[in-house]
Amino acid sequence: MIELNSVTKRFGRTVALDSVTLTIQRGEFFSLLGPSGCGKSTLLRTISGFEHPDEGDIYIDGQSMEGVEANRRPTNLVFQNYAIFPHMTVGQNVGFGLRRKGLRKGEIKSQVNAALEMVSLEGLENRHAHTLSGGQRQRVALARALIMRPKVLLLDEPLSALDKKLREQMQFELRHLQRAVGITFLLVTHDQEEALTMSDRIAIMFNGRIAQLASPEEIYARPLSKQVAEFIGSMSFLRAETLSQTIDAITIRIEGLGTATLPRPAQLSAAMKKNITVGVRPELLTILFDPSETFEFETPGTITGRVYYGDMTYYEVRLNNSSQVVTVSMRNTAGRSILSEDSAVRIGWDSSSITLI
Repeated sequence: MIELNSVTKRFGRTVALDSVTLTIQRGEFFSLLGPSGCGKSTLLRTISGFEHPDEGDIYIDGQSMEGVEANRRPTNLVFQNYAIFPHMTVGQNVGFGLRRKGLRKGEIKSQVNAALEMVSLEGLENRHAHTLSGGQRQRVALARALIMRPKVLLLDEPLSALDKKLREQMQFELRHLQRAVGITFLLVTHDQEEALTMSDRIAIMFNGRIAQLASPEEIYARPLSKQVAEFIGSMSFLRAETLSQTIDAITIRIEGLGTATLPRPAQLSAAMKKNITVGVRPELLTILFDPSETFEFETPGTITGRVYYGDMTYYEVRLNNSSQVVTVSMRNTAGRSILSEDSAVRIGWDSSSITLI
Protein backbone atom coordinates (compact mmCIF):
# COMPACT_ATOMS: atom_id res chain seq x y z
CA MET A 1 0.00 0.00 0.00
CA ILE A 2 2.85 2.43 0.84
CA GLU A 3 6.32 2.34 -0.66
CA LEU A 4 9.14 4.75 0.21
CA ASN A 5 12.38 4.69 -1.76
CA SER A 6 15.37 6.54 -0.26
CA VAL A 7 13.25 9.40 1.12
CA THR A 8 15.30 12.26 2.54
CA LYS A 9 14.00 15.44 4.17
CA ARG A 10 16.13 18.34 5.43
CA PHE A 11 15.28 21.41 7.45
CA GLY A 12 18.26 23.65 6.92
CA ARG A 13 21.29 21.66 8.07
CA THR A 14 19.17 19.20 10.03
CA VAL A 15 18.52 15.89 8.28
CA ALA A 16 15.10 14.83 9.59
CA LEU A 17 14.82 11.79 7.27
CA ASP A 18 17.98 10.10 6.06
CA SER A 19 17.36 7.95 2.96
CA VAL A 20 14.39 6.02 4.43
CA THR A 21 13.27 2.97 2.44
CA LEU A 22 10.11 1.24 3.65
CA THR A 23 7.20 -0.89 2.42
CA ILE A 24 3.85 -1.10 4.26
CA GLN A 25 1.42 -3.82 3.25
CA ARG A 26 -2.26 -3.39 2.40
CA GLY A 27 -4.47 -3.77 5.49
CA GLU A 28 -1.51 -3.66 7.88
CA PHE A 29 -1.43 -1.91 11.26
CA PHE A 30 2.04 -0.39 11.07
CA SER A 31 3.73 1.75 13.73
CA LEU A 32 6.60 4.22 13.60
CA LEU A 33 8.18 4.18 17.05
CA GLY A 34 10.97 6.30 18.43
CA PRO A 35 11.97 9.13 20.77
CA SER A 36 11.06 12.76 20.19
CA GLY A 37 12.97 14.25 17.27
CA CYS A 38 13.76 10.92 15.58
CA GLY A 39 11.84 11.82 12.38
CA LYS A 40 8.71 9.70 12.74
CA SER A 41 6.21 12.61 12.57
CA THR A 42 8.15 14.12 9.65
CA LEU A 43 7.85 10.79 7.85
CA LEU A 44 4.10 10.72 8.50
CA ARG A 45 3.68 14.29 7.23
CA THR A 46 5.75 13.46 4.15
CA ILE A 47 3.49 10.51 3.34
CA SER A 48 0.39 12.67 3.90
CA GLY A 49 1.69 15.47 1.67
CA PHE A 50 2.06 18.16 4.34
CA GLU A 51 5.81 17.97 3.76
CA HIS A 52 7.62 17.21 0.49
CA PRO A 53 10.82 15.13 0.37
CA ASP A 54 14.03 16.66 -0.87
CA GLU A 55 15.02 13.31 -2.35
CA GLY A 56 13.39 9.94 -2.96
CA ASP A 57 10.00 8.65 -4.07
CA ILE A 58 6.70 7.90 -2.33
CA TYR A 59 4.06 5.58 -3.78
CA ILE A 60 0.59 4.91 -2.35
CA ASP A 61 -1.34 2.00 -3.83
CA GLY A 62 1.10 1.93 -6.73
CA GLN A 63 0.68 5.61 -7.64
CA SER A 64 3.51 8.12 -7.36
CA MET A 65 2.79 10.99 -4.97
CA GLU A 66 5.21 13.38 -6.65
CA GLY A 67 3.41 16.70 -7.08
CA VAL A 68 0.20 15.38 -5.46
CA GLU A 69 -1.02 17.75 -2.73
CA ALA A 70 -2.27 16.55 0.65
CA ASN A 71 -5.98 17.04 -0.13
CA ARG A 72 -5.70 14.84 -3.23
CA ARG A 73 -3.89 11.90 -1.63
CA PRO A 74 -5.81 8.73 -0.64
CA THR A 75 -4.94 9.34 3.01
CA ASN A 76 -6.54 10.96 6.03
CA LEU A 77 -4.72 12.21 9.10
CA VAL A 78 -5.90 12.09 12.72
CA PHE A 79 -3.96 14.70 14.68
CA GLN A 80 -2.64 14.49 18.23
CA ASN A 81 -5.11 17.16 19.41
CA TYR A 82 -7.96 15.69 17.28
CA ALA A 83 -8.58 19.12 15.59
CA ILE A 84 -12.38 18.82 15.74
CA PHE A 85 -14.52 21.95 15.44
CA PRO A 86 -15.83 22.94 18.92
CA HIS A 87 -18.70 25.08 17.55
CA MET A 88 -20.14 22.14 15.58
CA THR A 89 -22.15 19.15 16.72
CA VAL A 90 -20.75 15.63 16.55
CA GLY A 91 -22.73 14.94 13.38
CA GLN A 92 -21.58 18.16 11.73
CA ASN A 93 -17.97 17.36 12.55
CA VAL A 94 -18.15 13.83 11.17
CA GLY A 95 -20.01 14.91 8.01
CA PHE A 96 -17.80 17.94 7.31
CA GLY A 97 -15.81 16.32 4.50
CA LEU A 98 -18.93 14.92 2.84
CA ARG A 99 -20.55 18.37 2.80
CA ARG A 100 -17.43 19.76 1.14
CA LYS A 101 -17.83 17.08 -1.54
CA GLY A 102 -21.43 18.23 -2.15
CA LEU A 103 -23.30 15.08 -1.13
CA ARG A 104 -27.03 15.30 -0.49
CA LYS A 105 -28.27 15.71 3.09
CA GLY A 106 -29.92 12.29 3.20
CA GLU A 107 -26.76 10.53 2.05
CA ILE A 108 -24.64 12.51 4.51
CA LYS A 109 -26.94 11.62 7.40
CA SER A 110 -26.88 7.93 6.50
CA GLN A 111 -23.07 7.81 6.29
CA VAL A 112 -22.64 9.86 9.49
CA ASN A 113 -24.88 7.47 11.41
CA ALA A 114 -22.92 4.48 10.08
CA ALA A 115 -19.59 6.10 11.01
CA LEU A 116 -20.78 6.97 14.53
CA GLU A 117 -21.96 3.41 15.04
CA MET A 118 -18.55 2.19 13.92
CA VAL A 119 -16.86 4.15 16.74
CA SER A 120 -19.61 3.50 19.35
CA LEU A 121 -20.99 7.08 19.35
CA GLU A 122 -24.43 6.32 17.96
CA GLY A 123 -27.11 8.67 19.28
CA LEU A 124 -24.66 11.52 19.94
CA GLU A 125 -24.87 13.22 16.53
CA ASN A 126 -26.62 16.31 18.02
CA ARG A 127 -24.22 16.69 20.97
CA HIS A 128 -21.92 19.73 20.77
CA ALA A 129 -18.27 18.77 20.44
CA HIS A 130 -17.09 20.95 23.33
CA THR A 131 -19.16 18.86 25.76
CA LEU A 132 -17.39 15.59 24.91
CA SER A 133 -14.75 13.75 26.92
CA GLY A 134 -11.25 13.23 25.54
CA GLY A 135 -12.03 9.67 24.48
CA GLN A 136 -15.24 10.75 22.74
CA ARG A 137 -13.42 13.54 20.90
CA GLN A 138 -10.90 11.03 19.66
CA ARG A 139 -13.70 8.83 18.36
CA VAL A 140 -15.23 11.81 16.54
CA ALA A 141 -11.88 12.51 14.87
CA LEU A 142 -11.62 8.85 13.83
CA ALA A 143 -15.17 8.80 12.45
CA ARG A 144 -14.54 12.03 10.50
CA ALA A 145 -11.42 10.48 8.97
CA LEU A 146 -12.92 7.07 8.22
CA ILE A 147 -16.11 8.44 6.64
CA MET A 148 -13.98 9.70 3.73
CA ARG A 149 -12.92 6.09 3.07
CA PRO A 150 -9.18 6.70 2.74
CA LYS A 151 -6.86 3.93 1.61
CA VAL A 152 -4.52 4.83 4.48
CA LEU A 153 -5.38 6.26 7.88
CA LEU A 154 -2.48 8.19 9.43
CA LEU A 155 -2.48 8.55 13.22
CA ASP A 156 -0.12 11.10 14.80
CA GLU A 157 0.10 10.10 18.50
CA PRO A 158 -3.71 10.09 18.83
CA LEU A 159 -3.76 8.66 22.37
CA SER A 160 -1.12 10.82 24.06
CA ALA A 161 -3.65 13.25 25.61
CA LEU A 162 -5.66 10.49 27.31
CA ASP A 163 -5.20 9.16 30.84
CA LYS A 164 -3.64 5.71 31.28
CA LYS A 165 -6.84 3.69 31.71
CA LEU A 166 -8.62 5.33 28.78
CA ARG A 167 -5.50 5.07 26.64
CA GLU A 168 -5.36 1.31 27.23
CA GLN A 169 -9.06 0.99 26.38
CA MET A 170 -8.62 2.98 23.17
CA GLN A 171 -5.61 0.87 22.14
CA PHE A 172 -7.89 -2.17 22.12
CA GLU A 173 -10.68 -0.30 20.33
CA LEU A 174 -8.36 1.11 17.66
CA ARG A 175 -6.98 -2.33 16.88
CA HIS A 176 -10.48 -3.81 16.76
CA LEU A 177 -11.64 -0.98 14.49
CA GLN A 178 -8.71 -1.43 12.12
CA ARG A 179 -9.46 -5.13 11.72
CA ALA A 180 -13.15 -4.39 11.15
CA VAL A 181 -12.66 -1.77 8.41
CA GLY A 182 -9.58 -3.38 6.83
CA ILE A 183 -7.88 -0.04 6.10
CA THR A 184 -4.11 0.34 6.34
CA PHE A 185 -3.29 2.16 9.60
CA LEU A 186 0.00 3.99 10.09
CA LEU A 187 0.55 5.04 13.70
CA VAL A 188 3.23 7.39 15.01
CA THR A 189 3.98 6.95 18.70
CA HIS A 190 6.75 7.23 21.29
CA ASP A 191 4.93 4.79 23.60
CA GLN A 192 6.53 1.32 23.39
CA GLU A 193 3.56 -0.44 24.99
CA GLU A 194 1.19 1.19 22.52
CA ALA A 195 3.22 0.00 19.54
CA LEU A 196 3.71 -3.51 20.92
CA THR A 197 0.03 -4.11 21.68
CA MET A 198 -1.48 -2.75 18.46
CA SER A 199 0.96 -3.31 15.60
CA ASP A 200 1.48 -6.00 12.99
CA ARG A 201 4.96 -4.57 12.41
CA ILE A 202 7.01 -1.78 13.97
CA ALA A 203 9.76 0.42 12.53
CA ILE A 204 11.98 1.83 15.26
CA MET A 205 13.57 5.14 14.28
CA PHE A 206 16.59 7.02 15.58
CA ASN A 207 18.13 10.13 14.00
CA GLY A 208 16.03 9.96 10.85
CA ARG A 209 16.82 6.32 10.10
CA ILE A 210 15.08 2.99 10.67
CA ALA A 211 17.10 1.00 13.19
CA GLN A 212 14.95 -2.14 13.07
CA LEU A 213 11.77 -3.18 11.27
CA ALA A 214 10.03 -6.36 12.42
CA SER A 215 7.06 -7.80 14.28
CA PRO A 216 6.57 -6.73 17.91
CA GLU A 217 7.61 -10.19 19.09
CA GLU A 218 10.85 -10.19 17.10
CA ILE A 219 11.85 -6.68 18.12
CA TYR A 220 11.26 -7.45 21.80
CA ALA A 221 12.95 -10.85 21.80
CA ARG A 222 15.72 -10.18 19.26
CA PRO A 223 16.72 -6.50 19.19
CA LEU A 224 19.45 -5.81 16.65
CA SER A 225 21.28 -3.26 18.80
CA LYS A 226 21.64 -2.04 22.37
CA GLN A 227 19.89 1.19 21.35
CA VAL A 228 16.81 -0.75 20.22
CA ALA A 229 16.93 -3.05 23.25
CA GLU A 230 17.07 -0.08 25.65
CA PHE A 231 14.13 1.62 23.96
CA ILE A 232 11.80 -1.40 23.93
CA GLY A 233 10.84 -2.52 27.42
CA SER A 234 13.31 -3.02 30.24
CA MET A 235 16.59 -4.88 29.86
CA SER A 236 19.69 -5.37 32.00
CA PHE A 237 23.03 -5.30 30.16
CA LEU A 238 25.99 -7.40 31.28
CA ARG A 239 29.57 -7.65 30.11
CA ALA A 240 30.57 -10.98 28.58
CA GLU A 241 33.58 -12.70 27.05
CA THR A 242 33.57 -15.07 24.08
CA LEU A 243 35.21 -18.39 24.96
CA SER A 244 34.54 -20.38 21.80
CA GLN A 245 32.20 -20.42 18.84
CA THR A 246 31.01 -22.63 16.01
CA ILE A 247 28.69 -22.03 13.07
CA ASP A 248 25.66 -22.87 15.22
CA ALA A 249 26.63 -21.96 18.79
CA ILE A 250 28.67 -19.63 20.93
CA THR A 251 30.02 -20.20 24.44
CA ILE A 252 30.41 -17.11 26.59
CA ARG A 253 31.32 -16.19 30.16
CA ILE A 254 28.88 -13.59 31.50
CA GLU A 255 30.14 -11.42 34.37
CA GLY A 256 28.11 -12.20 37.49
CA LEU A 257 26.18 -15.08 35.90
CA GLY A 258 28.73 -17.58 34.64
CA THR A 259 29.33 -19.61 31.49
CA ALA A 260 26.63 -20.57 29.00
CA THR A 261 26.41 -21.92 25.46
CA LEU A 262 23.84 -20.18 23.28
CA PRO A 263 22.52 -20.73 19.76
CA ARG A 264 24.05 -18.28 17.31
CA PRO A 265 21.41 -15.78 16.10
CA ALA A 266 21.26 -15.42 12.32
CA GLN A 267 22.05 -11.70 12.44
CA LEU A 268 25.41 -12.16 14.23
CA SER A 269 28.64 -11.96 12.30
CA ALA A 270 30.61 -15.13 11.63
CA ALA A 271 33.38 -14.14 14.01
CA MET A 272 32.25 -12.24 17.09
CA LYS A 273 34.71 -10.08 18.95
CA LYS A 274 36.06 -11.36 22.25
CA ASN A 275 34.38 -8.80 24.53
CA ILE A 276 30.64 -8.49 23.98
CA THR A 277 27.46 -7.29 25.70
CA VAL A 278 24.47 -9.44 26.53
CA GLY A 279 20.99 -8.39 27.62
CA VAL A 280 18.38 -10.06 29.80
CA ARG A 281 14.72 -9.13 30.29
CA PRO A 282 13.39 -8.92 33.89
CA GLU A 283 10.74 -11.60 33.30
CA LEU A 284 13.36 -14.08 32.05
CA LEU A 285 15.07 -14.16 35.46
CA THR A 286 13.41 -15.80 38.46
CA ILE A 287 13.92 -15.44 42.18
CA LEU A 288 13.91 -18.99 43.61
CA PHE A 289 11.76 -18.78 46.74
CA ASP A 290 11.62 -22.53 47.33
CA PRO A 291 14.98 -24.09 48.42
CA SER A 292 14.11 -27.23 46.42
CA GLU A 293 13.39 -25.30 43.22
CA THR A 294 16.04 -25.71 40.52
CA PHE A 295 16.88 -24.07 37.20
CA GLU A 296 19.37 -24.70 34.39
CA PHE A 297 21.59 -22.05 35.99
CA GLU A 298 21.51 -20.50 39.44
CA THR A 299 23.27 -17.33 40.61
CA PRO A 300 23.33 -15.83 44.14
CA GLY A 301 22.73 -12.14 44.71
CA THR A 302 21.46 -9.45 47.07
CA ILE A 303 18.39 -7.24 46.63
CA THR A 304 19.43 -3.59 46.48
CA GLY A 305 16.07 -2.06 45.56
CA ARG A 306 12.47 -2.88 44.75
CA VAL A 307 9.43 -1.27 43.11
CA TYR A 308 5.93 -2.55 43.90
CA TYR A 309 3.29 -2.38 41.12
CA GLY A 310 0.47 -4.34 42.73
CA ASP A 311 0.42 -7.40 40.49
CA MET A 312 4.21 -7.33 40.03
CA THR A 313 7.29 -6.40 42.03
CA TYR A 314 10.52 -5.39 40.28
CA TYR A 315 13.70 -6.17 42.21
CA GLU A 316 17.16 -4.73 41.61
CA VAL A 317 19.64 -7.52 42.44
CA ARG A 318 23.41 -7.13 42.73
CA LEU A 319 25.05 -10.37 41.65
CA ASN A 320 27.56 -11.87 44.10
CA ASN A 321 31.28 -11.37 43.43
CA SER A 322 30.42 -8.72 40.85
CA SER A 323 29.39 -5.09 40.48
CA GLN A 324 26.73 -6.16 37.97
CA VAL A 325 23.08 -5.41 38.80
CA VAL A 326 20.07 -7.01 37.10
CA THR A 327 16.33 -6.32 37.30
CA VAL A 328 14.07 -9.27 38.11
CA SER A 329 10.27 -9.05 37.83
CA MET A 330 8.14 -11.39 39.95
CA ARG A 331 4.37 -11.80 39.94
CA ASN A 332 2.80 -11.28 43.36
CA THR A 333 0.92 -14.55 43.71
CA ALA A 334 -1.06 -15.71 46.75
CA GLY A 335 1.22 -16.68 49.62
CA ARG A 336 4.36 -15.15 48.03
CA SER A 337 5.97 -12.56 50.27
CA ILE A 338 7.45 -9.25 49.11
CA LEU A 339 11.17 -9.42 49.76
CA SER A 340 12.95 -6.59 51.54
CA GLU A 341 16.15 -4.84 50.54
CA ASP A 342 19.40 -6.55 51.58
CA SER A 343 17.74 -9.97 51.29
CA ALA A 344 20.01 -12.70 49.92
CA VAL A 345 18.37 -14.45 46.96
CA ARG A 346 18.99 -17.14 44.35
CA ILE A 347 18.42 -16.12 40.74
CA GLY A 348 17.36 -18.84 38.30
CA TRP A 349 17.94 -18.48 34.56
CA ASP A 350 18.65 -20.53 31.45
CA SER A 351 20.41 -20.04 28.16
CA SER A 352 17.24 -18.78 26.46
CA SER A 353 17.14 -15.89 28.97
CA ILE A 354 20.18 -14.29 27.34
CA THR A 355 20.12 -12.02 24.29
CA LEU A 356 23.36 -11.35 22.43
CA ILE A 357 23.60 -7.65 21.53
